[in-house]
Amino acid sequence: MRYYLLLFTLLLTACSGGDSDSPAPQPEKQAHPGIQVQQLVQTYAPDQRLTPAITGKLGSISYQLANGAAADVVKISADKQYLTILNAGTTELIATDSGNSQTKSASQRFSVSIDKAPRSPLLTNDISQGYVAGAKLSPNIGGVKGTLSLSLAEHQSTEVVSIDAQGKLIVIGSGSVNLLAKDDGGRNY
Repeated sequence: MRYYLLLFTLLLTACSGGDSDSPAPQPEKQAHPGIQVQQLVQTYAPDQRLTPAITGKLGSISYQLANGAAADVVKISADKQYLTILNAGTTELIATDSGNSQTKSASQRFSVSIDKAPRSPLLTNDISQGYVAGAKLSPNIGGVKGTLSLSLAEHQSTEVVSIDAQGKLIVIGSGSVNLLAKDDGGRNY
């Protein structure tokens, strides 16, 4: 009988407290109070890193493009933590705060506007050439940021040079003229 009591005690001890190995229940995460992201307006500067102003941040912030937003205005880093300027324009992003051990994540849409940068003037030199009928001259113009177009300035003789489709000057006669060089600035200037 003693053996049965001892065996029964051992069985009872081995089987009791079956829930002791299960983890304690985790409390449910609270709702994030929300983040606020200010609209970002910046002037174009190649490869400049952007830092949006964010309030209510509890965890780490990551970025993604909103559906249908322009993908060529800012570059989102591979780790989705940083923004870099690509081109002038406007796009929409979503900032997501990961939350923390007590709060869930939260997201907020915001817009990014990159304005065209101011530009410096075009730099040119006068062209002085002895008369050679049909000679092709290439003006040297510095500071071009976009597409360059050349034309004769107002009230200039059309009997001295003509301008071909590639922007080369073709000598027609002797004399001097003023030319007008225009640079459209491209997308960013």
